[in-house]
Amino acid sequence: MIGVFDSGVGGLYIYKKLKQSLPGQSFIYLADQEFAPYGYRSQAEIIERSTKIVSFLQAKGANLVVIACNTATVNAIDELREKFEIPIVGIEPAIKPALAAHGQVIVLATHSTVKNSRYHQLVERFNSGKQVFHIGATELVGQVEAGDLDGIELLKEKLDGQAATAIVIGCTHFSFLKPLIKKMWPQVEIFDGADGVVRRVESLVDVDTVDSHSYDYFFSTKKHAANALEAEFEFKVISL
Repeated sequence: MIGVFDSGVGGLYIYKKLKQSLPGQSFIYLADQEFAPYGYRSQAEIIERSTKIVSFLQAKGANLVVIACNTATVNAIDELREKFEIPIVGIEPAIKPALAAHGQVIVLATHSTVKNSRYHQLVERFNSGKQVFHIGATELVGQVEAGDLDGIELLKEKLDGQAATAIVIGCTHFSFLKPLIKKMWPQVEIFDGADGVVRRVESLVDVDTVDSHSYDYFFSTKKHAANALEAEFEFKVISL
């Protein structure tokens, strides 16, 4: 079984890709909305919370966990890999392909991610004198959580006036805003790291294995009426 978690519904973008690519696998998904947004949390808080979540997923039968959250990945993945023997797969912004193809790149992420040293090491590894604009936009997480995929004001506030030909999605919530970004800035190429996560998970599981096909979905808090992103899933409420 593959466990997937995020601070909310943003990770469903990756989950759907994984489920499509690995139809023989069972999945468990946790949306940690009680603790959201992670982008305003300290690294210590994110590590502690992520540890609880991985323990919960492992107790439910997960033998591989995907951190479908850029903020949790940059802040906690090293510590999680030290604490747990099961494979832990994270998501990182697709900096490498973006910088290979463009000279001016925006990374749109949470404030926590753009301040994180692990993230800046990733940028430095692939940057050879090109311009990278680090834009913290944690406010957009709430917009996506509310199911508002058409509101442009926050995006315009963050992106208007930026001279770049590529945008790297550095938060899985923002992947749901890609159609809107493309509509507003059609000349910009958009990159995200979801496909890299799928390839990594495929390399760690037996893609020919067929198990019980169980699918479980959990919220860590009482939830408002399901929006369009959540409506197709039957979420249960749990306490961590």
